[in-house]
Amino acid sequence: MSEDLEGAADRLYGGEPADFVAERARLTRAARAAGDRDLAARIGALEKPSAAAALVNDLARHHADDLGRLIELGAALREAQAGGDRAALSRLTAQRRRVLSEIVDGLADRAAESGRRPGPGVLEEVRQTLVAALGSDEAEAAARSGRLVRALDPDGFGDGAAPESATAAPAPDREAE
Repeated sequence: MSEDLEGAADRLYGGEPADFVAERARLTRAARAAGDRDLAARIGALEKPSAAAALVNDLARHHADDLGRLIELGAALREAQAGGDRAALSRLTAQRRRVLSEIVDGLADRAAESGRRPGPGVLEEVRQTLVAALGSDEAEAAARSGRLVRALDPDGFGDGAAPESATAAPAPDREAE
């Protein structure tokens, strides 16, 4: 992905969802005016994220530590399961439920502060996307990318893997940011 497309994708997926279409059109026009028709077409092809995907993108971009805490918990759960440690599984499963609730509630509160009111269905899609991120490296990378365009379904991809179409494009490593 070219640096200009990287910048456009970061601006679009890091901005307010309500501004996505207008900002994409502005960036497309600017690229076209600069004589880069290929870049203009590629920017114009970037998909607007669903409401749930936009909330997960916000989490990845602005609250990566919360997402990281959940991912670490998922790794501990897999380890406990592989070791057959029932007591740890029970404790970690309860902790996962608490952390998921804290994250989803926090996202809903932040969205409300910015004038968005995600409904129960959107919040369930966020929750399912985060559960999917615990199930495979691909789904985790998609959630961490900050460029999701649609929610992930933990049951829809066999092992929880994210379809390539779930993200707009490869993104910089947000874990290092």
